[in-house]
Amino acid sequence: MELKTNPAAPAGQGASPDTFRRVWNRVMPDQANSPVVVEAPDTAVPAQPSPPLELERDCPSGRSPVPGCPAEPPSENLPPVPGCPAGPPSENLPPVPGCPAGPGQPQPPLNESWPDLCLGDGAQGETGALEKLITLARAGGAAAQWLAMRMNGSGRRTMSAIAADHRRALRQLSAAYFLITGRRYQPPRPQPQLPLPILMALRARFVWEQSWERTNKNAAEQAEDPCLKALYQELAQDGAYHAGSIRSLLEQMCST
Repeated sequence: MELKTNPAAPAGQGASPDTFRRVWNRVMPDQANSPVVVEAPDTAVPAQPSPPLELERDCPSGRSPVPGCPAEPPSENLPPVPGCPAGPPSENLPPVPGCPAGPGQPQPPLNESWPDLCLGDGAQGETGALEKLITLARAGGAAAQWLAMRMNGSGRRTMSAIAADHRRALRQLSAAYFLITGRRYQPPRPQPQLPLPILMALRARFVWEQSWERTNKNAAEQAEDPCLKALYQELAQDGAYHAGSIRSLLEQMCST
């Protein structure tokens, strides 16, 4: 047999407002969050809006309305900046050198004595020395390359570097000849040399490099063209360096 019971009423439902007010005041005294609306006493004073903030009257226009803004000093009372000397009058400035006396007047003519240009027509008399050196450079490069192909190790590297230097000298001398004359000079093809023992071949190259150095020094002393003089001096230094490299190589080979 099932018993039917009624669910309990929710708290606060079915109770009178007077009963709930007495219970709320006893449990939560002096609380203003009561769900029961209590009528305000007659002595309550309605809230009044606060008066607007009085702004400073002396604040200049354009500045934020901050209370107590100090007044800016008038611009007419500012003292002059010290240390600013008065500029000299323009009539006391010296004239700019090289300026024409007046507008519309031509400039003074330039100096007509131009310096001689290097590798130009003035070096036509030095083509004979150039042709000789071009022929020697081609022969020296070919001989050094033939010798490098017969050697190994440091000997091959040394003679290959010497052959590359002579090929570079051949290009430099050929370009100088073309700039002076407007023509290309083709030296004769060097003839293959008879095979010699390695030591004797290195000795022959040592003597040849010394001769190459001396020939370029003589050409530099007689050259009047500044560019040719500098080129001959550079090639003479290369010849001295090549001779020293071959000498060092022979010292290693003869000591073993």
